[in-house]
Amino acid sequence: MQKEKKTGKVSFGVYRSPLGDIFAFSKGGKIFQLCVGKEDFLKRLKRKHGDCLREDKNVFSGFFRLLGLYFAGKAVSFDVSLPLEGTSFEKRVWKMLQTIPYGEVRSYKWVAEMIKCPKGARAIGNACGKNPLPIVVPCHRVTGSSGRLGGYSLGIGIKKALLNIEGFKESSRARR
Repeated sequence: MQKEKKTGKVSFGVYRSPLGDIFAFSKGGKIFQLCVGKEDFLKRLKRKHGDCLREDKNVFSGFFRLLGLYFAGKAVSFDVSLPLEGTSFEKRVWKMLQTIPYGEVRSYKWVAEMIKCPKGARAIGNACGKNPLPIVVPCHRVTGSSGRLGGYSLGIGIKKALLNIEGFKESSRARR
């Protein structure tokens, strides 16, 4: 089996949130991935990057401060100029998700219509599931048209918790 090529320095930091540990990963000082509560993800990155993967709390201090405010129930603006790696379709979806206001939800159908893909609700769900920056790119704010929460890559319990932090009431319905 061929060993995977090591790629530049990758830093990681761990934020202790009410939902469990949030692992943040950065290349060149830019956060490229978040993972909630999955230490096995960190182990896979350590195998991939070897000695190039190092813990560096300083890289994430400003971001972790924003997470602290978020978990305290404050609406915060995360740096949305972060480099998102995905297909052009996924990037369009993730950019649209960033327009959904704090404490509100929109439907998969709404997102599909907004990006000019009116029959693409299922594809929107798939793109949400591949979101490398949950919370920052708020895929937890997307629900079914009926108001049903739908799925979430980090688990429906975390989706509910994030929406509760933002003051969203589950009985509210998604716009379109």
